[in-house]
Amino acid sequence: MSDPVPYSLAITLRTLTPIWTGGIEQSRDLAPRDSTMKAKESGIVGSMRFWARQLFGDGETNKLFGVTDEARSFRIRVSGLSEVEVDKYMPLLEKYAGAAYGRDYQGKKVLWGNKESGDFSLILDLRSSGIVEPKKTWDKLCGLLTFMARSAGLGAKTQHGFGQFSVPNDLPSLFGTASLSTVSPPSNFFSTIYETSGQPDGLRSTIKSALNTRLSTSGIDKRDLISLFGKLGWTPRVHISHPFKIAANGNSRIKCWCFIDFDPKTTTVNGNLSKEQLLAGVNNAFDACMQTAEGPAWTLVAP
Repeated sequence: MSDPVPYSLAITLRTLTPIWTGGIEQSRDLAPRDSTMKAKESGIVGSMRFWARQLFGDGETNKLFGVTDEARSFRIRVSGLSEVEVDKYMPLLEKYAGAAYGRDYQGKKVLWGNKESGDFSLILDLRSSGIVEPKKTWDKLCGLLTFMARSAGLGAKTQHGFGQFSVPNDLPSLFGTASLSTVSPPSNFFSTIYETSGQPDGLRSTIKSALNTRLSTSGIDKRDLISLFGKLGWTPRVHISHPFKIAANGNSRIKCWCFIDFDPKTTTVNGNLSKEQLLAGVNNAFDACMQTAEGPAWTLVAP
């Protein structure tokens, strides 16, 4: 007889770059005791819901995260995330912690895990009623977090380098790697990771500028470039992380990912390129930028 499926699960996650959830300073001023934690949780749930919609579709996402008059299928609690100023020293970031995040963020409050390891806990509790197949619900949630750690990020402002995290331990064997591997990225998405043993100081802004320049001379429609990289009031579709340390070997990694979602009813974007061609163009341009970047040599570790 198999063990019963649990209704509560604590997952250890590790901060690699600071997590931004928004509302921390404002909510602390209004209600110091518990509103900061609510700001953390709502920001994390918001990013989880976004990626669930891309991976599972509206129907499954609504079952997991709820809709009007229907509660979310789980409750989330966060333990071990602390407020820090983004330009203060953080052990795993070393010298990236200061100027790398720019003047706009200096002095702002962000979230970081354990001071030494960066670890924190995400505690998920399934609703005690209305969950017909709890194992499938866990498979979806664990697969979602695994995808976000591998290919995207957690929280807000990931386009500015925030929200990189990892799952340092295997998720419970109950949910097995076979079920997690079925969570595949959507066709209009790519993510790639490069690694170096050198010290990549100030790399992100250089790579973003080089990527924009390379694409602007490749024949991509100007309107698509604006949609990819954003402008005032627009969220960019191209996300490039800040370099982050990998504890196993001390090397640094940088991640780029892009999601083409301009208009689901059309096969092309603003110009003559299909979404797949535009996505491939961004991917190839990023590869070229990393291969020609000044400073330490970079190696592709995850397509």
